[in-house]
Amino acid sequence: MLIVMMLFLATSNLFAAPKMKRICAAKNGVNTVYWFKFQHSCEAYQSTYIYARENAFATYKLIATVTDENQLTFDHLNASTFQSGSYFIKINLICANTATEFISDTINVDVTPPAVMDPDSVSVGPDGEINVGWTPSTAPDIKNYTIYRTQGTNNTIINNTITGTFYQDKINGDGSLQAEKYRIAPADSCGNIAPIGNFHQTMFLNISQDKCASEVYLKWSPYEGWKDGIERYDIYYSTEKYFKYTKLGEANKEEFTGRFLPNKTNLYFLVRAIRKGDNSVTSSSNRLQITTDFEDSTQFLYLSKVSFIKNTDKIRLDWFVTGGHNYVYFDIYRGKAPGTLVKVDRVSASARMDYDYTETEPDKNFVWYYKVIGFSNCGRKLGESAISNNIKLTLNYNPLSRTLYWNNYIGWPTNVEGYEVYRSTTENGVITEDLLMKVDNDSTSYRDDELTESDAAPGICYYVKAIENIKNPYGFKEESISNYACYSVPPIVYIPNVFYPDGIYNKVFLPKVLYADTLQSTFSIYNRWGEKIVSDVQVWRGWDGVLPNGSKAPDGVYFYRLQVIGIDKSSRLYSSTITLLR
Repeated sequence: MLIVMMLFLATSNLFAAPKMKRICAAKNGVNTVYWFKFQHSCEAYQSTYIYARENAFATYKLIATVTDENQLTFDHLNASTFQSGSYFIKINLICANTATEFISDTINVDVTPPAVMDPDSVSVGPDGEINVGWTPSTAPDIKNYTIYRTQGTNNTIINNTITGTFYQDKINGDGSLQAEKYRIAPADSCGNIAPIGNFHQTMFLNISQDKCASEVYLKWSPYEGWKDGIERYDIYYSTEKYFKYTKLGEANKEEFTGRFLPNKTNLYFLVRAIRKGDNSVTSSSNRLQITTDFEDSTQFLYLSKVSFIKNTDKIRLDWFVTGGHNYVYFDIYRGKAPGTLVKVDRVSASARMDYDYTETEPDKNFVWYYKVIGFSNCGRKLGESAISNNIKLTLNYNPLSRTLYWNNYIGWPTNVEGYEVYRSTTENGVITEDLLMKVDNDSTSYRDDELTESDAAPGICYYVKAIENIKNPYGFKEESISNYACYSVPPIVYIPNVFYPDGIYNKVFLPKVLYADTLQSTFSIYNRWGEKIVSDVQVWRGWDGVLPNGSKAPDGVYFYRLQVIGIDKSSRLYSSTITLLR
């Protein structure tokens, strides 16, 4: 007997006691009993006895005997009165040829739901899907989690079979349209579900831009749900919707101004909330796309030349901009020195690339300096040209020579290659321009010793042309013309007193004039009775003795009246007789 008792004690201590798993509260009057399979090495299993009591003051009763060792559950029927009760099991085995009992722990009926819990965070995915994440419940017997979407006062179950700690909603909520609220509730294996926890609400991002300030403005609804609050918001942007986001900055309130962003670029933005006290917990807003359309801080503006319009007192400016520019208007600045420029006029911009401006009444006694500044619709200065000036030409005259003086032209990026000196004269209405000399770019004077004649006002004129050097970085090769500098002398007149139309020589009455306007200088012929027989003939044409009706004038003495208009703008009258011989 002593040996058997020792063997029993040794065997009963060899194995751990059976362990109860759970008792699920009655549904339709049924309590379901669960236990873990008892691990042993005895020779034989006999039975499992299930005991229960209705409350802490009642005694345990045997309610069932299970003879299948692999049966690990039992439905206790008509168990409505056992809701506050407890259960245990007793397993009988044959160990070492001896009947041995093994008694489990005692557990109460599970009628207590898991503790209330909240999400860790609710975020918006790239396409508006809602990502809900949470820390596992500390309850020992969690079966699944129920996900709720909250709209107003309604909490709608959207999934109640989630066993992990993450859920993505692609069907119900859309974080790209509005802020979304979600809650969770854990449930244990007995179907006890926790009360619905507090909601967490996503951020909803809005975006705009200021073309003039070159800024992007972000505003969003606050993230709601973290009891400790928000540490900060991080702002990110990318040129691609789904990845490669770069942190743009941080904010402590629900707005942010983005600066120094690439222009004319398709950008995506998102805001990430950081939980206070645990920076590993975050929530991302919806992603928003915007194409930046800022005014460029600088744009190309090139003043290609400042030049007198040929043979006028008008100065013209030409400048160029690039296609697709943002200029709205250009202001013209002028001064007698580079440091004294003031605005004198404004030119409206259009889509074109080339512009010009003509100053109709500049004082040609000065060298004028110019620049052009272009402005945007926001009034921002986008481009400013270099300073350029006109060429002012002066002439010193004496009977033997004429000396020309001019100033250097400035403003071309490759400077001046050289200057060309021209002289302009007129004969019988035909203007002739002669290139007198090409001089180096450091020359600012030239002397003309050649005597010449012109028969039209304003007389004998000169101008200088500046030639731009080669290799202009913008592909230009321009010229700038100076004002015209002219001189005149009193006309010289020689009038014959006889002519012989039918002879070999002196066949035409042709007054000779120098330094006179042969187009405006005219004469008329009168007969001996004072009748005008030829009227207002240009002096250069002369009279061949033929009357207007085509007949020949008879020989005799005639009177003439000649008006000579000098290139010095003087007017002189000559009258006397002329003899016509046949």
